[in-house]
Amino acid sequence: MYKRQLLMMPPTISTLRSLAPYGRPDEVLAASGDRDLTPVLARARLVGEEIVLSWPGHDEFTKHIAHDITQHIASGPEGADA
Repeated sequence: MYKRQLLMMPPTISTLRSLAPYGRPDEVLAASGDRDLTPVLARARLVGEEIVLSWPGHDEFTKHIAHDITQHIASGPEGADA
């Protein structure tokens, strides 16, 4: 399914994209004072029947996951004593 693809989390992709313009490590270090080092942190929220995972500032990574939350509310957490 993912033949010859390397799957990475959005923070890693974001970091590698920011490093791509540089040809050598010394160029990265020379420009390091100007780099934005804000962490890329995920945000999860429920929107209707979907779980939406997003990384603020990186809309291309947003994922919508269909989920019926009512089944978890009705049954409670797995392994919980009744």
